[in-house]
Amino acid sequence: MVELQGILYTSPRNVIILDPLAKKVLGVDEARKAEAIVIGGILGDNPPRGRTYQLLTSRAKLMQPRSLGPHQLSIDGAVYLALKAIEGVPPTEIPLVHRPRLSFKVGDLEFEVELPFSYPLVEGRPLISDEVKHLLVNGLGYEEYRELSS
Repeated sequence: MVELQGILYTSPRNVIILDPLAKKVLGVDEARKAEAIVIGGILGDNPPRGRTYQLLTSRAKLMQPRSLGPHQLSIDGAVYLALKAIEGVPPTEIPLVHRPRLSFKVGDLEFEVELPFSYPLVEGRPLISDEVKHLLVNGLGYEEYRELSS
């Protein structure tokens, strides 16, 4: 990120790092004024181990760490909340669904997957990309089907 100074931003003070461990929640005004918002923590652990702080925030001392609230979000969910903040909606006002369950059918097998993150609700449904759903059906769903078929 440091090597992008002068290209992507003028000062590290104008950069926000979205970090779930940050003490302050992203505000609408600061989201609008930021030259860059770093999104893309290190997902994968549930509960989270604070790797965004360890590997990024702690090294970028002048950048502004902010959270999107108390829940661990998917990357696409974090992008959505950050964009909504820029549009004037505080992240804490966006309804979330926690640990949503998705049902799929692969061959004769029906299965349900609980996702370990929180997702914004958009038009009453969790904002989960079609690509994630595709991976679940064609990855996990296929593996489950193969195991049960053998």
